[in-house]
Amino acid sequence: MTVSAPPRPPAPARTAPDSRPLDREEIEALVEALIEEARRETRRRHRRYWALAGLAAFVGAVILILLDGGAASQTTSPAPSARSGAASGTSSSKIAFVDTVGSIPLRHSWFGLFVMNPDGSGKRRLARHAWISNLSIGSLAWSPDRRKLLFSAHVSRSAAPCASYCGKEIFVINADGSGLRRLTRNAVPDWDPAWSPDGQKIAWSRSQGTGADVFVMHADGSDQQNLTPKPGNRGEPRWSPDGRAILFTAVPPGQPHTPPTPSAGPYRNDVYVMNADGSGQRKLTHTREAGEFGPAWSPDGQQIAFTRHAGPSGEVRIVVMNADGSAKHAVTPKLAHTGDGWTRVTAAWSPDGRRIAFDYHYAIYVVNADGSGLRRLALNAFTFDSWSPDGQKLIFFRGARSPRATPPKPSPGLWVMNADGSGQRNLTRDGYAATWAR
Repeated sequence: MTVSAPPRPPAPARTAPDSRPLDREEIEALVEALIEEARRETRRRHRRYWALAGLAAFVGAVILILLDGGAASQTTSPAPSARSGAASGTSSSKIAFVDTVGSIPLRHSWFGLFVMNPDGSGKRRLARHAWISNLSIGSLAWSPDRRKLLFSAHVSRSAAPCASYCGKEIFVINADGSGLRRLTRNAVPDWDPAWSPDGQKIAWSRSQGTGADVFVMHADGSDQQNLTPKPGNRGEPRWSPDGRAILFTAVPPGQPHTPPTPSAGPYRNDVYVMNADGSGQRKLTHTREAGEFGPAWSPDGQQIAFTRHAGPSGEVRIVVMNADGSAKHAVTPKLAHTGDGWTRVTAAWSPDGRRIAFDYHYAIYVVNADGSGLRRLALNAFTFDSWSPDGQKLIFFRGARSPRATPPKPSPGLWVMNADGSGQRNLTRDGYAATWAR
């Protein structure tokens, strides 16, 4: 018997779509619906755009506030120290100086190289394990970038006294005390080192038999060259501010290199100039029976100041001339005989080129570059050393014993004062040969 499935009911017939054409009203309603939907989509896009724009503006404002706050912390917070630095003539400057670190009474002393802040704080010895003997006053110089110190001395690793003149050499050391390096190696003394304005070269004086010569080398000590090989006594090299010329002093040909007696005054000396490669040597002064020393360029390189010592009379003047040697004129009156043979006076221009400071007979003076306003700033001051970078202060040295000291005796060591002589303040108990980093 066969069982078969019941037949399926017939599927309902599908309704055909309305193929009736739309009338005008339906078409207009459909178009309006589409337009409204487009408007809604546009409004949604605008809202998303303005929300993102507002968020971006908010984030940008927050970032600017944070940056402004960081900049303010960097610019406004140091303002008091910057203002105090300007008031003290220092900014972030440092003072380098020499101080006694040991001695054998009445026989020998050793010295150390130090740095400190302009207010006397932060005193720190460089080259701690080196002993320095016979370091010349004025032979200490900062590199133009303030990262190195150049000096002339005998340096040893032991405290044994050095024999005779110790074979003084040129050394360089980093401002943090690292990298002590000897640049010259000779059996004769080297001294008066001076950086070129770009810090790439060093000029200095070297003893040569009975005379001396001006040498130049790269800052690493290489390629040492004699710029003044003719016989004579030459020294005190000073680079021009643009680094294209070098001043120096020399004994003219035929003149003795030393005076016959101490009371006869200094030997005959003139100021010369030459190109930085040693060519074009030219004498700028031609004064008879006088010694001329310590030439110094004005900051703009347009003038030169030097000291004229008038032989046995002991009279000293500071003289200024144009860079070509013309228009010489004394900016000080004749300074009296010192009573101790002769005194070499060093003139130093202020950073703005308007004033010249100098030391004479245990006192420090300042005079305007045109010769007006001569004024004594300090008594019992042995040596003028350096202007502050802004020209507002001077640093100088006072010894433990001064022939002109009056009670109460000023404390020895390095002192600082305002450029008008006020505010004199003791910075160290000892120390000399100070120089201010500019």
